Amino acid sequence: MASPTPVRANPISPHAAEYGFDIGDRVLCGNGKAGIARYLDTTEFAAGIWAGIELTQGLGKNDGSVQGKRYFECDHPKGLFILANKVTKAPTAAPSRYAVRHTKTSALRQAGGLQRMGSQESLNSIGASSIASSRMFTPRSLGNRTSTLT
Repeated sequence: MASPTPVRANPISPHAAEYGFDIGDRVLCGNGKAGIARYLDTTEFAAGIWAGIELTQGLGKNDGSVQGKRYFECDHPKGLFILANKVTKAPTAAPSRYAVRHTKTSALRQAGGLQRMGSQESLNSIGASSIASSRMFTPRSLGNRTSTLT
């Protein structure tokens, strides 16, 4: 069995060592959602140790309170409670070995000086002659078959 993820030297929650994450840590929920642990303890609404998560995206169910009791604060609907054993500490991002090198085009786009065109705008920018020339063919393009023009 793998050892739990180490937690900080002075944990905030008494349950941090048992579950491998603490309040303030970036976490991943078993349901695929990510956020920051804001609560890790028992609750009045159900038995067990629960993790209160402030989700990165507003896909939660509450604002940190359940049945009139506030456990933590966050914007509605970013709050989510999930059993602590279904939460893992998110891996820390290792520094990248690769540096991003911008081209002139990407630097202009990033600075707001160059806008991408949508599909329709791209199609409209192609001239009628470009479309017509792409449909033309020569007898050579037919291979061994011969064509008779009448």
